Amino acid sequence: MPENITHIAKWKEYSFLGNVWTRFNEFNETVEGDEKNNHYFLLCDQIIDQTKGDKNVYKDFCMKLLRNLGHHSPSAKYFDPNHERCNILYNWIYNTKKDDIHLKNIIDKCFDDYNSLMKYTKNNGYILEFEEIEEE
Repeated sequence: MPENITHIAKWKEYSFLGNVWTRFNEFNETVEGDEKNNHYFLLCDQIIDQTKGDKNVYKDFCMKLLRNLGHHSPSAKYFDPNHERCNILYNWIYNTKKDDIHLKNIIDKCFDDYNSLMKYTKNNGYILEFEEIEEE
């Protein structure tokens, strides 16, 4: 296996990562048709305004991240805070951000929103914590 497991293109070469690849593709699906689409849209408007980003550039990622965190739809398939799912989400974020400072700020704000809601939510005891991965 390559030394850089975060390189998503390499995942396709290993059949045992099939579930990982399936989940990664789910994270990348559009939010159109999602029952919380309007909620994500409004919240991302605020987040992107706060980070001084371009809504045309960052809205899609922001909405997907809010949906993928799952904290606005605890009954949906995206709300499943567990170690494996969180690792896949971290890799999805890492492979999407591409050293973009505005995107980093948006990620931070989305996790702020997640953390502010999750501290009042009963779940299986697992809460996502995002830590920036520094490249060497």
